[in-house]
Amino acid sequence: MAGVKLPLTIQIQGTAPPRVARTLQRHFPNARIVTQSQADAIVEKHLADRGWTRLLEGRRANQYMQKLTDNVILSGFHRVINLDGDLLFFRKPTELLEFSGNHIFQQDQASTYLVQEAAGVKIAPRLNAGLMKFVPSSISLARCNEYLADFPTYSGWLDQSLLALHAAETHTANVLPPTYLISLDRHVDPDTLVVRHYAGPTRSMMTEEGMPWLMERGFLDS
Repeated sequence: MAGVKLPLTIQIQGTAPPRVARTLQRHFPNARIVTQSQADAIVEKHLADRGWTRLLEGRRANQYMQKLTDNVILSGFHRVINLDGDLLFFRKPTELLEFSGNHIFQQDQASTYLVQEAAGVKIAPRLNAGLMKFVPSSISLARCNEYLADFPTYSGWLDQSLLALHAAETHTANVLPPTYLISLDRHVDPDTLVVRHYAGPTRSMMTEEGMPWLMERGFLDS
């Protein structure tokens, strides 16, 4: 329903049988499919060669870190849109597509981070990295490695915390409008939304409410 065609990269995280990659390639014949082993070989070497040991440790401890490290290192594009797997688009995301700055995020209902400050930087509030558009070259992985010295743990919202710190320090903490929704509420009318992020406890609503709405409007027929 987004109504646009863009180059697509699908990164398969964790262990998966070869048929998963084959199935995805069949459904998305023009996509670049990246397996975990392929990503590890490139990204871990990149981080190790530069001495970014905290980022390397964080990536090994927390799979969500790949949203930061792998998007920056592997993308190959000037500008990237990151899409978590629990997003549904109900119409063309004009605000997202037309944004030309360094970072723009969904606005979360609350600040979900591991720290509120690191390396002398106060974190930007309520940024969610599940849907974001950014310029990979604008993100300093070296600086992110420095932030991690002040982190008590690598469990949880590690990537989101680092991205929000970086956006705060570089004054690029832009957010999408409320029609790009993250909410715990049920029965939100998709006619009022551009996209909904069915994060955490709302995951079941994706199949109970969002997908039926799309099917009723002929999404599978297009």
